[in-house]
Amino acid sequence: MHAGRFLSLVKNATDLRPEELAMARKLAGQYPYSQLLQLLVARGSRDQKGADAQSALHRAAVYATDRTVLK
Repeated sequence: MHAGRFLSLVKNATDLRPEELAMARKLAGQYPYSQLLQLLVARGSRDQKGADAQSALHRAAVYATDRTVLK
């Protein structure tokens, strides 16, 4: 993945398209300890009303160093 595409994912975290969410999920699978990627997946799943939104939020909470970020 190019750095520019990753930065656009981060900048547009509140408005992820389905293909961007799929990319974030793939990256979270490759880098499971990345707090940022877990947060992106949780936010994208919630915004798109995905079936895994609750489990993604729980997973992001485990990796979050500051849980106020999740609120």
